[in-house]
Amino acid sequence: VGVTAASLAKLKPVFDSNGSTTAGNASQLSDGAAMVMLMKRSEARRRGLKPRATFRAFAVAGVEPSVMGIGPAVAIPAVLE
Repeated sequence: VGVTAASLAKLKPVFDSNGSTTAGNASQLSDGAAMVMLMKRSEARRRGLKPRATFRAFAVAGVEPSVMGIGPAVAIPAVLE
């Protein structure tokens, strides 16, 4: 059942016949991108834009690489203090 280097080497490229991206090394379909535009409220008014959110606070927190992915579980309580 396991994935091996040999089984990964057999996968065909998905975007270009000479490419290197395969189903074995590509990100899952749920990966995405996002953009946020931050500006002062006065600048939004000047540009005729309606604010859709307010930036209230932030926190920076790190976790050991062995538990990667749980950073928000540490940062959220920190920002709420």
